[in-house]
Amino acid sequence: MTEIYFYDLSSLIFSSISSFFFSHTFLFFFDNDLNFQRVEKIISPMKMNKFFIFFIKNNFLIR
Repeated sequence: MTEIYFYDLSSLIFSSISSFFFSHTFLFFFDNDLNFQRVEKIISPMKMNKFFIFFIKNNFLIR
């Protein structure tokens, strides 16, 4: 079960989405820059899941 969170409240579309994207947790962050950066961290609370942070401009979502 994957939850998608949108950090920018001004551009908030969905507060939380249950999804099945690779069984990973995706956090979408809207950045003012035109650059798209991905920060990958590994967290293991109970499972070996990967923690992805996406910096995205405006409402443009990439995968």
